[in-house]
Amino acid sequence: MPARLSATTSSQNRKNEEGVIIMALAQQHDRPVSEELVREHARGWESFTHFMKYAVIGVVVVLVLMAIFLL
Repeated sequence: MPARLSATTSSQNRKNEEGVIIMALAQQHDRPVSEELVREHARGWESFTHFMKYAVIGVVVVLVLMAIFLL
């Protein structure tokens, strides 16, 4: 059990380090970003994830129907 805990902790530390590096890179480019632009991109991301959810459900339904009728 402790080995798994250390592996998880190591993975979390690596993710945290990557986040720090990304933030450092982002801070090098101090470009102003409007709140409206952030909201627009957030809405786009939400729309994309909503579409992908139903696309995956549709593919699963087609595969299940193929398994039922073709096997």
